[in-house]
Amino acid sequence: MKKSWIDKFNQSREKMIKVLDTDFSDMKVGEKMLIATPKIIDEYINQVPKSYTVDMKTMRKDLALTHQVEVTFPVKTGIFLRIVLKSLMKK
Repeated sequence: MKKSWIDKFNQSREKMIKVLDTDFSDMKVGEKMLIATPKIIDEYINQVPKSYTVDMKTMRKDLALTHQVEVTFPVKTGIFLRIVLKSLMKK
């Protein structure tokens, strides 16, 4: 059976920090990279004032700074952002 967006949001995940062994997107070899979780993305979104907008690049930079790494993985960040937004619409 297909998981709901809420199930995907609540799935147990741990953040991961990896050192890049190849260049990828705007990230370079040797940089520490955060692989966030849907809950980390949700916490970030909830702290942004309602009158503000934040683009993906800014969110990734903010998350990297918060977790003391150089970059945040763009692909998983986008996937997890979609999970968060879809799960909010289902509540």
